[in-house]
Amino acid sequence: MKKLVKENDEEKERLNGDIACLLAEKEKDKVDKDVMLNRMSQIETMLTAMVRR
Repeated sequence: MKKLVKENDEEKERLNGDIACLLAEKEKDKVDKDVMLNRMSQIETMLTAMVRR
């Protein structure tokens, strides 16, 4: 019984670690997306200024 509880706790810890990694990756992807959208906006602004000249 104790062995089963210990294995269950170890599995929970492993899964919590996996979840933490996935959440960190999701946050990094969100930051990367925000950076890309910001850069695209800057490029659009530069191109609009060039076309107006």
